[in-house]
Amino acid sequence: MMMIEFVKRTGYKPTAEEYKAIEAQYYDFDGDKNTFCRNWRAEMLRAERDTAAAINRLMIAEAEKHGCSTPYFLKLKELFFLIS
Repeated sequence: MMMIEFVKRTGYKPTAEEYKAIEAQYYDFDGDKNTFCRNWRAEMLRAERDTAAAINRLMIAEAEKHGCSTPYFLKLKELFFLIS
């Protein structure tokens, strides 16, 4: 698969170095380009979501450590823990 095909299918434009690693994953993948790209994109979205959740947990812990307890903060904390 060429990089332009990957970009078209995933919407992500990797650096040349990143694409070398992606291409290696593709060659090890037992499936077609579309399935590979769909799986790759889903995995990246999961990683982004997990990273955002980890950052939110750290921010909440830091705010609590410093005694932040405004109603706005408490509502955000409640909402975050409902969706994470």
